[in-house]
Amino acid sequence: MLQRPAARRACGALYAVLLCAVLAACAEPVPLTVGFIGPLEGHFSDLGVQGRNGLTLALEEINAAGGVLGRPLRLLARDDSQAPGAARGAVLDLAGQGVLAVVGPMTSAQTVAALPAAEEVGMVLLSPTTSTPLLSGRRDHFFRVIPAATTWARGMARHCLEQDGLDRIALLTDMDNEAYAAPYSAAFAEQFTAGGGTVVAHLRVLSSRAGDWADAARALGGLGVPAAHATLSARDLAALARQLRHQGHNLRLYSSMWACTNELLQAAGDASEGLLFSTCHSADNPRPAFQDFARRYSARFGWEPNFAATLGYECGLVLAEGLRRAGGDPARLPDALTSLDQFPAVASPLGIDQFGDVRRPSFIVTVAGRTFRTIATIDEP
Repeated sequence: MLQRPAARRACGALYAVLLCAVLAACAEPVPLTVGFIGPLEGHFSDLGVQGRNGLTLALEEINAAGGVLGRPLRLLARDDSQAPGAARGAVLDLAGQGVLAVVGPMTSAQTVAALPAAEEVGMVLLSPTTSTPLLSGRRDHFFRVIPAATTWARGMARHCLEQDGLDRIALLTDMDNEAYAAPYSAAFAEQFTAGGGTVVAHLRVLSSRAGDWADAARALGGLGVPAAHATLSARDLAALARQLRHQGHNLRLYSSMWACTNELLQAAGDASEGLLFSTCHSADNPRPAFQDFARRYSARFGWEPNFAATLGYECGLVLAEGLRRAGGDPARLPDALTSLDQFPAVASPLGIDQFGDVRRPSFIVTVAGRTFRTIATIDEP
């Protein structure tokens, strides 16, 4: 017969087991941690802040719907200071924090700098806005949700030749983001000259040393060309446009998606009217999924989403689906991402190929009434 003290001990042990089971059932599930790397302060922060905000909204909505595999997604964001060393350091820091994958970086130069560190630790980088062709066709840990920028560059060159009737143009390229800007300008120039046009001059500048852009505007204005294509950020293109107008130069300005943000409209004012951009983002996209997202984003953050916000949001959706398919295992995430085909993203469906590259529609966008308006779709031959 069991002695009374032993019975008490047995009951106590049983109670402890039941209590642990109850507490385990009531405990919050362990989050799946994802990272973000981008410029959150300074010159290119229009990309970083809105990219992070778009990702934040995606994670909030995913968590509200039950998370991924019953676990919430937690975000850790790091500012890369638009410095290569900071991008590499951010990858290693986030890896040490148990991050499963990173959304970002937001510029091509920073992604090129960060990728070796990501390969070292086996970390997936899923970029909303990195479009350099230097990372195309490679089996690595880099993935993206936009096509290589050379697609838009060639489309813009054809538009200049065939729709606007240009036969001469000058180029201006910001070499501070060389991994993006240099291949873009090269693809534009190649297509423009192949179509019978002439690139009269190619000015290569460092935006970090350009000051108020008066010298660059003076140099462009002195070339006697009817138009210029400037591969610059939003704030820099705005400054250049203002200087061209102030100096009385009547050049038509073309640019790329890098500058196609609301910060350009605010900084350039009336000088933004008539600017044209090649982009894979259309602010007046009539697709219901995009319109619904834009309303939710505006309600959450108080301003309209730019391309970085839209693509950051899409990265959140893509990453969540990849983690579901990978069973939450970061080692299986690359294969899970490349299994996505015609994924129903916000701006348009997308598919990720074996190299982490995508093919999506691209557009020609202009500024009219301080609003971005799509005027053509770029068809890649």
